Amino acid sequence: MKRKQFLCFILIFCCILCGCSQKKDAEETNNSLKGRYVEKNLPLPAEITEEFLQLTKKDQKPLLYSFNESPFVIAGYQLESDGTWTEVTPAWIKSISSLPRGWAYQPQFMEDSNGYQYLFYYELTDTGLIPNLLCSKDGTTYEALHPEGWEDSSSFSQIAVMEDGTIAVIFYNNEVKLYSSTDQKLLYTLSDLPYHSDFLSAMGTKLILGEDDKNYKIKNIVVYDTSLQNSASYPFEATIDSDIYSDHNNQDILLCNADGIFKLEEGTSLWNCVLDGTLTSLAMPTMWYCGFTADALDNYYVLFNSDNGYSLMQYTLDEELDAIPSNELNIYTLTDNNTLRQAAAIFQQKHTDVKVNFTIAMTKEEYASADMATKEDYIRALNTELLAGSNYD
Repeated sequence: MKRKQFLCFILIFCCILCGCSQKKDAEETNNSLKGRYVEKNLPLPAEITEEFLQLTKKDQKPLLYSFNESPFVIAGYQLESDGTWTEVTPAWIKSISSLPRGWAYQPQFMEDSNGYQYLFYYELTDTGLIPNLLCSKDGTTYEALHPEGWEDSSSFSQIAVMEDGTIAVIFYNNEVKLYSSTDQKLLYTLSDLPYHSDFLSAMGTKLILGEDDKNYKIKNIVVYDTSLQNSASYPFEATIDSDIYSDHNNQDILLCNADGIFKLEEGTSLWNCVLDGTLTSLAMPTMWYCGFTADALDNYYVLFNSDNGYSLMQYTLDEELDAIPSNELNIYTLTDNNTLRQAAAIFQQKHTDVKVNFTIAMTKEEYASADMATKEDYIRALNTELLAGSNYD
């Protein structure tokens, strides 16, 4: 609590130092739109030891998997509608007594539409990380799968299992490979585009991929239909250079990054921002998001990690809140500042009727290389704007 109070004080102090103003939107525009997603911190299952967590879903309800190396524990917990957690660890997972060294480096639990369940993990060897995949078809016994060429590969980035059991993998060289659900033979390789190596998810018979620009940032979301073997691209440009997570409800595609949560409804081509990330923990530089999903009621869930451990945030629609906060706090600063961002996020959590806007004069690289005279020029320009009655004061 004292830390949050201190950060709010920092925000006020920085506003005075950097330049800010507050205004009532209601006095200038007629803000009649209602409905905004609000953030709530959900308690995690008491049994979780927090070595590595994975957020996924089953039956349109959030599913949290906990992976602990010492002592060896793999456990799954499903979130119920009343906010409680139910352990749903399959018998075959419980029967695993140990896994090779390094297995807890980004393990992943998956399930296809046949009810077949999969556990992906790495094995740490003297020569690198070796990918492994276990599969259970009956929920009790399991077998190791050996997709073609995996024994010689340590360049994995992301893996997904499609509804029919087809295995999709994206590699650090930006190639996507698909393997048969029956004998795990390589079906084909996608190498027509520079696919983003850290972004891959499955939606029925479709793969959700990212196409990189020349700076290795996603510029398009690519939906590849494996049944038709064709693709469609939808421009998506993040204003913040950050990771992206994907999910879906029916055939609506959902994206989550530091900018917020976005929806591409079936049959449309434009992304709709359903949640402004600057009003939530997504904007906090001290918290990094590491999982995202949605339930059947269009509630959203984001898993965060920080120096204080994991936390799970739920976002639900409050139909009484103004869609856009009725007050604005406009902040001018010479360069981006993590402490200021953190303070702004906490301030907005406490004051849901206020939106904090940032104007950043220089990038961190420009600020680091600029001399004092250049910085003073920016300050003089700000003072000129203030005297002219700009939004900053």
